[in-house]
Amino acid sequence: APPQSDEVAHVSSVALLIERISAVNHAFAPTPADIVTLSAIARRLDGLPLALELVAARSALLSPQELLTRLTNGAIFHTLATGARDLPDRQRTLYSALRWSYDLLDASAQRLFRGLAVLAGGTAQAAHEIALSASSDERFLDVMSALVASNLVTVESGPGSADTVSSNGAGADKSTTGVGERRFSLLHTMRDFGLRCLKEHREERTLRQRHAEYFVAWGERMGQESQQGREGAHSAIEREIENVRAALRWLQETEQSQAGQRLASALGYFWDVRGYWREGLTWLMAFVSWGAAGSAEDRLVRSKALRYASVLAYNMSDLDHASALANEALDCATDDPALQASAYNALATIAYA
Repeated sequence: APPQSDEVAHVSSVALLIERISAVNHAFAPTPADIVTLSAIARRLDGLPLALELVAARSALLSPQELLTRLTNGAIFHTLATGARDLPDRQRTLYSALRWSYDLLDASAQRLFRGLAVLAGGTAQAAHEIALSASSDERFLDVMSALVASNLVTVESGPGSADTVSSNGAGADKSTTGVGERRFSLLHTMRDFGLRCLKEHREERTLRQRHAEYFVAWGERMGQESQQGREGAHSAIEREIENVRAALRWLQETEQSQAGQRLASALGYFWDVRGYWREGLTWLMAFVSWGAAGSAEDRLVRSKALRYASVLAYNMSDLDHASALANEALDCATDDPALQASAYNALATIAYA
């Protein structure tokens, strides 16, 4: 449920934002709806005082809703492009402030920061492999510590982990499900800045591809564990769902049909059990819609994707679509008895519905 306006008004970051807007616009009298919108603005800006000061400066020309729309549409640095004239140069824009902190880092820390920007919602296990693929664990911890100390990266302790980050990573559980691991993430504003840096260094495509490949392999492991009933598997997927979505979007944008089918179908049991029926079906259909499979491997990957799409369509009571998908899955499964049996089972289930 959305926060109540009288509760939100007492949050320090929202109170600061109201105070600074009132200083710019003396006639400003926030309505309950305005306060809820300002709360969303404060969350989008991670409550950073400088960012709140800068957005308040725009309030003379833009309403709270217009400000939120601009920030949500990715124009954060353009919207916050000017600050008070009496501030140091590095504090006159949010971009300048972040650039100043970034420029103080050494090359390894800058590279890790840029790599972390491709992670959606942070991650526990993928940070090392995606951002510093050739670095040692010890070096990774040294560089990450520099980013945390610079307040560019946040660390969240997972269930079963210590509250602080030790220099040797003691106590971290390296299990696939990520229980006990700490999540490294960037605030919204930091991630937006990191993505700009990625583009400046022409690394976005390389790192987004590495991110997608990591989560295809990870998704296939987790899919097996979820089907085997491993405790915590579904919760682990839930924790990484934003990264999964980011990987699927990249695979769709770059028309990597087989990889997309592999990831979407690897999580087929998760889509089914956790009730992500419409989303799972949408992803599966997006990738199988690119035409018939070519090689024997393509046909088997396609058969599995179609089989899970059939299950999800059946769950949504679209029996005709479910039957058509199961029949196509059977046609593609000529070289795999297990997939054939799975398709026949789906058709039998549909027939008795």
